[in-house]
Amino acid sequence: MNSEPRRIPSLDGLRAVSILLVLCGHSFATLPASWQISPVLLHNASLGVMVFFVLSGYLITQLLLHELDTAGRIDLRAFYLRRALRIFPVFYGYLLVMGVLALTGVVLIGTKQFLAAGTFLWNYKQLVLGVGHDEGEWYLGHFWSLAVEEQFYLLWPALLGWLGIRRATRACLVALALLPLVRIATYFLYAPARPLISIMFHTAADPIIAGCLLALWPRIRGGTGRLPLPSGRWVALATVFVLLVSPYLRQWLRGYYYATVGPLLETAAICLVVVWCVTHAQSLPGRLMNARPMTWLGRLSYSLYVWNQPFLTTLNHTWSGLFPLNLLCNFVAAWISQQLLEKPFLRWRARLRADHVATAPPQ
Repeated sequence: MNSEPRRIPSLDGLRAVSILLVLCGHSFATLPASWQISPVLLHNASLGVMVFFVLSGYLITQLLLHELDTAGRIDLRAFYLRRALRIFPVFYGYLLVMGVLALTGVVLIGTKQFLAAGTFLWNYKQLVLGVGHDEGEWYLGHFWSLAVEEQFYLLWPALLGWLGIRRATRACLVALALLPLVRIATYFLYAPARPLISIMFHTAADPIIAGCLLALWPRIRGGTGRLPLPSGRWVALATVFVLLVSPYLRQWLRGYYYATVGPLLETAAICLVVVWCVTHAQSLPGRLMNARPMTWLGRLSYSLYVWNQPFLTTLNHTWSGLFPLNLLCNFVAAWISQQLLEKPFLRWRARLRADHVATAPPQ
């Protein structure tokens, strides 16, 4: 049996689309006033993060299923080590730089904010640490998404290994059905948590759970390992919904949309688009997702995401905060981060994976 999971088509291209949505949304405020013609359509970074979550759930579950197939079990220690080598170097490198800037008075970030970010509790910071809103909210605010992912990584591998594929699939379905009810209960019964509904793991996990389900579902539908094929019409409608309709629903219905079924509707639409791109790699959208510039951008997306906050903000009054120089600075910082922090640790992770496969018991 092949010792490495096969490469998933369009994955890097979808990451590229995700990071472009994030960069577009975050840089909107730095655009010249004459360019700010449609804030609802362009200011949609949350959609990019939701796509990242779907991809993360799907990819991680595929890797875990591959490990179950080849080794017969999930090695939690090896999994957590690989995740740490993937996430921690860039993450803590950024925190170190922000710490130096805070100590020298360049940025204003509180100690509790560093603690919330560094312990992956940013999405619960107001409830756990009583952290309020100030300038540091922007510079570390994007780490709510990494907190959600780390909390997912902590729970899901053990849960999948314990439940098995069929029961884990049922658990995902039940969780997706319950999440709107959990959001409604949180919104109406605990007002202090309302501002956090869109970022807390137990209220915002729809896309990451749906990504897990995308990987699990083919295993219980004949065991082919292939995703169901949506029609092009449904994919087109899903694309229109997430790009054009849902931003206006967020604006018109405000908190009520996100506190009910909004995330679930957007997640379902994103999943249709992801499935189409993965299963139609030879179509025009598929070829675009797998084009070299898109795959390059997708591989840079993690560092781009981590390092975008100091540049894509009106808090930065230097030349590095002026559009379009701020985007250029973001790319330069991300490339340096990738070369110095990402790639060396990814090579180490690849060696660990190869050693792990080599020592796995024969099946």
